[in-house]
Amino acid sequence: MAISQPLSVSELLLLNDELRLALRSGVPLDLGLQDSAGHLPRRLSRLAEQLATHVSEGQSLPQALERLNPPPPVIYRVLVAAGLRGDQLERVLTQLDEFGRVLIEMREALRRAMIYPLSVLIIGYAVTCLTIWFGVPPLREFLVDLRAEPSPPIQAMYWLNENFSAWALGLPMAFVLVMGAGVLYDWIQSGRTGALGLLRFIPGLGTVRRNFELSQLAHLLSIQVEHGVPLPESLRRCAELAGDGPLRRDCENAAQQVEAGVPITNFASAPPFLKWIMTVPALQPELVANSRQAAQLYRDRTALQAEWIARVVPSVLTLGLGTLIVGGYCWAVMDSLAVVWKRLLHE
Repeated sequence: MAISQPLSVSELLLLNDELRLALRSGVPLDLGLQDSAGHLPRRLSRLAEQLATHVSEGQSLPQALERLNPPPPVIYRVLVAAGLRGDQLERVLTQLDEFGRVLIEMREALRRAMIYPLSVLIIGYAVTCLTIWFGVPPLREFLVDLRAEPSPPIQAMYWLNENFSAWALGLPMAFVLVMGAGVLYDWIQSGRTGALGLLRFIPGLGTVRRNFELSQLAHLLSIQVEHGVPLPESLRRCAELAGDGPLRRDCENAAQQVEAGVPITNFASAPPFLKWIMTVPALQPELVANSRQAAQLYRDRTALQAEWIARVVPSVLTLGLGTLIVGGYCWAVMDSLAVVWKRLLHE
């Protein structure tokens, strides 16, 4: 059977909520899922029915989740299995629900940080193109009629008008190529693509994206370790989710060092706080608490940086582009008047 499109975070949250409700209701899990299938969206309804069927056939919940089409992410199945082993499944599902909602909030903050500045940039660029396309020809005709020699600023405006297609299309294409390079880099590094890949090479937004990934990694590490997932396996699951190549390699190397019974000696790609958490030996409760604190730290940084970009950058772009467009055109017009005045004086 072909694997359909992977579950989104929102869909996984809905499925997770139905599992929690079925557990809390006290009825058999397959009956609870069959009942919930009636009010879920079409694709999730089908998944709930599949899950109920697999459970009713005697399969464990992790096995039933693995047989879904599409299956939930591996990390989700690993944590569900850990919750079953520790008789804390409902607690695990609650923590996953909280993590998913935090993830959605951070992604929404990143979207706002990206969309507002890009909107202002696109509008400003469109106004610039319209000014060059419609404003320069009348100015040129006016000076030609007067047989006035254009000055360097006016010649620059002429050049922009004459080569309009080259720069008006070339600059957006270059910008798209830069964003596409971010997506391609993500695909090469992690085998998956996503909207966050667009942020990688945009100045200012790359740092926000990295803090987002660090928060996600630390949060998932804390949940896994808390519920008894072995540290090497926890690190490898975090590596699968890391979009950053060096960070993923550090997680893999750390997992190998733990399996070999030696201390973690290198986590060079991580910031100092996360590096300290990973390289300083700690008991399980300490590692859980420290990872949770790191997740909160990088989550707060992501939110603050995204909010700053969404509020400040559009205003700066509006002021800067407005000054550039109006000032440039006024300069050309005033310079044209100066050329005309000099010609009149010489006549």
